[in-house]
Amino acid sequence: MCLVLLADSQLLFSSQNSSTLRAFLLAKLRGRCGIYLGAANGDEEDYFLLAKAAFSALGATLQFHRSDDGDAKLGLDSSADFYVLAGGDVAQGWRYLSQPQVHSALSSANRRGALFIGVSAGAIHLARMIEFVEQSRLLHFLGWLPAAIAVHEEREGWPSHRQWSRAYRDVSDLVCIPFGGGVVVVADQLYQTGREVKWYTQEGEVILPSLASRVE
Repeated sequence: MCLVLLADSQLLFSSQNSSTLRAFLLAKLRGRCGIYLGAANGDEEDYFLLAKAAFSALGATLQFHRSDDGDAKLGLDSSADFYVLAGGDVAQGWRYLSQPQVHSALSSANRRGALFIGVSAGAIHLARMIEFVEQSRLLHFLGWLPAAIAVHEEREGWPSHRQWSRAYRDVSDLVCIPFGGGVVVVADQLYQTGREVKWYTQEGEVILPSLASRVE
């Protein structure tokens, strides 16, 4: 299994903080073909074009799979080398990704060893999240990373962590990924990249090794 969970897309573009992740992705994706799933953002063309440019710079091609037209009727190709799950609205994206044929194709691709890159809502779709309603609840999505994910909540003081501490620390780990941060999963190894990620367990905080230790 190979997963990349990002709070936002900035680490996909060239910058001082993105060099480690981009080197990792370049080694994995050069010459490969991937699929972009934009259901969470309403299949906005501009977001796809940004993602396409980012992966083109890594030597990879990216195809747009729309959730609202003939692409959806044809079904999702499970043979791509990698998949990009876009950011946007978590519930809107999950309505498409949870459809039986789509879910089955994604699961098949994951079993085959395809790489999955989730950005913001897309990162949450690869795992779980704490939903804030009158009574909060732990929502399960693809669940390939067995932890609840909170992304770019630092300006609000990480409300997901406060709720997790009160109600969920005995049932799930929590991963807090700030803007410019990410978690990379390779088989059973976990790494962080970019800005510091906080991983909380029932026993306390776990410090993830840097992805740089693997890339080097």
